[in-house]
Amino acid sequence: MPQTAPRTANPDGYTLVANALAQSGVRMVFGVVGIPITPLATAAQAAGVRFIAMRTETAAGYAACAWGYLTGHPAALLAVSGPGAVNAIAGACHAEANRMPLVVLCGACSTDEEGLGGFQEADQRAMMRPHCAVALRPNANETDAASGAALSNAIRLAVEAAAVADGVPRAAYVDLPADMLIRRYDRAEASDASEAAGSSDVVELSGSLQMQAARAARGAAPGAVREAAELLASASRPLLIVGQGAAHSAGEVAELARALDAPFVPLPMGKGVVPDSNDLNASAARSTTLRECDVCVVVGGRLDWMLGLGRPPTFAHDVKFVLVTADVADASRHAWIGVDQGVKAQASRAGRVHALALTGAVGRTSLLLANELRAARLPRSREAQRAWKARVQATASHRRAELDARLRRPRQPLDFYAAFGVLRSALLRVAPEPVVIAEGANTMDMCRLALAHDRPLSKLDAGAWGTMGVGLPYAIAAALRQPQRLVVAIEGDSALGFSLAELETAARFKLGNLLVLVMNNGGIYGADRRSPACNPAPFASDPAPTALGGAQGVRHDTVAAGFGLHAFRASSPGELQARLGEALPRGRHARAPTL
Repeated sequence: MPQTAPRTANPDGYTLVANALAQSGVRMVFGVVGIPITPLATAAQAAGVRFIAMRTETAAGYAACAWGYLTGHPAALLAVSGPGAVNAIAGACHAEANRMPLVVLCGACSTDEEGLGGFQEADQRAMMRPHCAVALRPNANETDAASGAALSNAIRLAVEAAAVADGVPRAAYVDLPADMLIRRYDRAEASDASEAAGSSDVVELSGSLQMQAARAARGAAPGAVREAAELLASASRPLLIVGQGAAHSAGEVAELARALDAPFVPLPMGKGVVPDSNDLNASAARSTTLRECDVCVVVGGRLDWMLGLGRPPTFAHDVKFVLVTADVADASRHAWIGVDQGVKAQASRAGRVHALALTGAVGRTSLLLANELRAARLPRSREAQRAWKARVQATASHRRAELDARLRRPRQPLDFYAAFGVLRSALLRVAPEPVVIAEGANTMDMCRLALAHDRPLSKLDAGAWGTMGVGLPYAIAAALRQPQRLVVAIEGDSALGFSLAELETAARFKLGNLLVLVMNNGGIYGADRRSPACNPAPFASDPAPTALGGAQGVRHDTVAAGFGLHAFRASSPGELQARLGEALPRGRHARAPTL
């Protein structure tokens, strides 16, 4: 049973909001306190909801996104009004782009000061509405019981919407006017929706969300699943792509992979859903495999920029797709005739692809498709599929061997390949498999190539939006969620700068299971190898736009030590091996993070 704050005869709005969060299953709030929401953090703690004070609202939003993604249930972002709400938009946008559940709570100026220049006044609902499934503001112009109910109901509806709106996790927003938070209400029972006056809109929205949740829990239509199975069974070169939307359905997707018995490629945050150690993992031959497949089933992923929009040259012009997704809106971008129960798309419109969308719960639909594959009416193209598998496996094996040789080759000074060679060897000795967060363009590329994952929800990165600044907030959320499991944040030096102050947050909460590695090449992309001569006159003496840190570079270890972390610096493979040898055994037992 959820804990609630002690019942009083006249609870204030802070207590009603905190209790509604607890009763809705929210267990974690990340935020930055200030007027008018400071007492809400304390009320949340009294209700059994943990509050994590971050350094910026932006970082708090990213941490809350990661918590929601890892647990499958929304966390909340708490921010002040005006500028705080503006910073909170980043979290809402990130949640929407990556289909992560997030509840955004922002203080707002008192209702009797609206339009008069109230403190940090802004139309925050209008700001949030384009990026959220719902943007709610409780009505203060009601009786005590009704307005108290409106406050509680807004929280409950936002949590529901964040979890299931349109069948997928999303962001949801609630405006919290200062006068409604400070106000005391006549009855603690005011939070009961059944007693709220004028709540027909609440009932309507709640009913709509319940219908969406029920629809999202179902598998795709049987006829569409059967058609998809026959398409895959008749393929000569089938391919499975696993996206982050499959992370909470690993057992079912693994069953589909066994039934399909074809090469698979995980997207970065889909790694581990089907173990990377599986012989059919074609990640090392990704480009060739995508280009040559004739039928591709994408489970929990999207045909966005990470997959070349499903177009040539990433894929062949005549490739056919099967999309297993709970996201009706996303599937509609490809299967434009209508996808409610799974309908084939046509490629007659510019930019569209041949796709069959199976919309429904990813896990349930994957099982249905696996069962249909085993009972497919059309005979499989066994000989062609065997030849395809053998060719992909041979290509992937050859490229893995090439990569292994590069990772083992000692280099001085230290570069990405040498660093990842040492890091990979060290992490292979860690049990259980650590959670790895990657941030920074080169860093993410190397993590995808060099580090394997056999457990779902073990790899996070900048995601569908390529958001820089998520690394440390993600790592903090992951370390809080699993205190006995090592969390490794591998950061580019530029990417780390977006959330550098959150090192102090990690130290303050004594996250000894967190290890941060900074790939310090002095800038963005190729700053470590770009000639100053590239700068045109009259700015030839300025640092290159991609260069950060100056000639001596930034001493991140010194900064981290100032924040209270264990901090080391390594400039050769031998030094890195020694430093990791010190840091990794300390993990999970330390009283402070390590950088």
